[in-house]
Amino acid sequence: MTDFEQIKIVIVKPDGRESGELIIDLPDPKLAADQKAKTDAAFAEMRTLAQQNPDMAIKNFAAYVFDGATEATEMLYALRQEGLAKRAFENLSQIADMHHDARMKFYSIWKEKGHHLRREVGDDFILIDALKRVLPVYIGQAVRLYRGEAEKEFSTGNIGLSWTSDKSSAEIFAGGWNCLEPSGGVLIEAIAPIEAIIAGPIIDGVTGWECEYVVDRRRLGNIKALKLFPLPQR
Repeated sequence: MTDFEQIKIVIVKPDGRESGELIIDLPDPKLAADQKAKTDAAFAEMRTLAQQNPDMAIKNFAAYVFDGATEATEMLYALRQEGLAKRAFENLSQIADMHHDARMKFYSIWKEKGHHLRREVGDDFILIDALKRVLPVYIGQAVRLYRGEAEKEFSTGNIGLSWTSDKSSAEIFAGGWNCLEPSGGVLIEAIAPIEAIIAGPIIDGVTGWECEYVVDRRRLGNIKALKLFPLPQR
């Protein structure tokens, strides 16, 4: 049997178009097993702290985020398991002068877990205020953005934070992930001024094709519905 040291991942959009590739070095199996054991032990320790002393756990999480420490991911998972996500992000909104490298590390967490975090924090404005403190600062111009949103959320103003400059990517979400009962999905558009953009896109990784912008919807220009995506016929 051949022992592979690398794997190549071809990144393909849901519509079938290739958008790049990644070369990943595979870890040594023994080192990977040792690291997993350490990670599992760290998570167990952090969850115990979250159960016994929630305030200290939340304080430690903020310190890990500020330092860009790898423990931030496990601490966040422990806090989520204990229903402390909202309090943790309220606390993050007090962070000041966080280094760019640490912000980039938290952006990786956000890109992987953002959908779940929004649900578990349960308050977009608490989440937005925290993300302004911990995501990379946007440097750029106003931009026309799109989002594929569930029509039921659009009609109530409960619009998500993740938008894209790529209209076709937004259409994929409008007709897929966010095409939900009872009324399907909708492609929406807005002009985002600089002050509305929390973080700009990072065009790499397996989600690079999304061209994601994180926005404060309170500061968006006029939001328009462009196209409805009805639920598929059964």
